[in-house]
Amino acid sequence: MIWPFQQLKRMLRPSMTWVEAVRVLNAIQYKPTISLGWAHFERDFFILQVQATVMNTDDHSSTVMITSQHIIRHESEEQILRDVMNALIGLEKHEALEFFRYKGIKIFDPHARVPMDLINGVR
Repeated sequence: MIWPFQQLKRMLRPSMTWVEAVRVLNAIQYKPTISLGWAHFERDFFILQVQATVMNTDDHSSTVMITSQHIIRHESEEQILRDVMNALIGLEKHEALEFFRYKGIKIFDPHARVPMDLINGVR
């Protein structure tokens, strides 16, 4: 009889085990306002959950907690570090776009959606 844990270990063999991947993740140090954790673990990837405390864009006097999730491959230590860095760069870019102002006016909006008529082509 094969126990579920043994079956999971067999499936994970092509990649790092979840214990190895979590050990790499726990060794990463970044800003104290940003925490990293994993939300879900699969055979070839896990979901990285990034939580950050940032200033509220509306009143600039309070902070809010934002959470984003990213797919991280765990083929190797290098791959984990590369994917986590890309996730953090994406978070920092998003916040830079959110807070950037020119003459007091917000000119970039990371939450803006492209209208469907632009995507489909206006006739």
